[in-house]
Amino acid sequence: PRVRRQRQMCIRDRLDSSRSAARAGGARHASQNSRPLRAGGSFLLLRPHLSNFSFGLFLNSAPTYSLRLASSYNPNSGFPSSDLCEQNTKGNTHNMPKHLLALALGTLSLGIAEFAMMSILSNVAESLAVSIPEAGHFISAYALGVCAGVAVMVVAARGIALSRMLFILAALIFAGNLFAALAFDYWSMLAARFIAGLPHGAYFGAGAIVATQLAGPGRASRDVCLMVTGMTIANLIGVPLGSFLAWSLSWRATFAVVAATALLLMLALKLWMPHVPPLPNNGFRAQFRFLGHLTPWLVLGAIGLGNGGFFACYSYVNPIMEAVAAVSYTHLRAH
Repeated sequence: PRVRRQRQMCIRDRLDSSRSAARAGGARHASQNSRPLRAGGSFLLLRPHLSNFSFGLFLNSAPTYSLRLASSYNPNSGFPSSDLCEQNTKGNTHNMPKHLLALALGTLSLGIAEFAMMSILSNVAESLAVSIPEAGHFISAYALGVCAGVAVMVVAARGIALSRMLFILAALIFAGNLFAALAFDYWSMLAARFIAGLPHGAYFGAGAIVATQLAGPGRASRDVCLMVTGMTIANLIGVPLGSFLAWSLSWRATFAVVAATALLLMLALKLWMPHVPPLPNNGFRAQFRFLGHLTPWLVLGAIGLGNGGFFACYSYVNPIMEAVAAVSYTHLRAH
């Protein structure tokens, strides 16, 4: 009975979407305005009668649900593919593919690299003899690297096999965090954090496409979600572990662990990732054609404002705990 109800709900959702599309301007108009836009290394899925979710290399911070929805569309119709209904009603009868373990290892290392700096900001500032506001530039440098890395990928990485691209991005994760562990002053740390941020957005975009292309029938959205699981583990375990290493040993140990994880990622990609061909090259201008629609600007604005407010506070959680919450430095170090 539960499976039957879930199937009925999927069918009812489809019918509701169809009626909405018809009211918006007829089946022909809905078909013309809801087709997927694919442009080389980035893609945008516009379904006006669904939820106007978009996912691509420019939106690496989009919610996991948008990753799930983006990988579950049927490009030949205006509805989610039947794979989504099948996925929701069937149990997991297969073991997790090894290439997903490799992809999840990458999001794990990126998650620790991004968020661990916020929990050890005071340690880094004291060690490099800079102020807390100046140490905040290391977080900004990582964010700039994320943006720059996506732009470089769109321009320079066309025609490169996605499996090879993932290996290159893993090498950048290793290099950036190794340099961060060896940084000796403000400028060297700033450069290291910028390099460490370069592969972040590109990895999430390319990894989601690879996970979708290698997924079995009805498992595309599940595989993308499993890839992003590494980020969840990073926040639950990796970041607290990095903070513990910073207080008990040195903040350099935190970045050394990320670099070691990146080495494991490179090995896992070499052993478990099959060859994945590049996306079709539709030219440079096609990469940005989707910006002619209002929807991506709304999504970008929502994500930018939401993440901006979050990081403005969370980036300085360490000094906030000391100055605002009145938690002593020695108490933080002891715990």
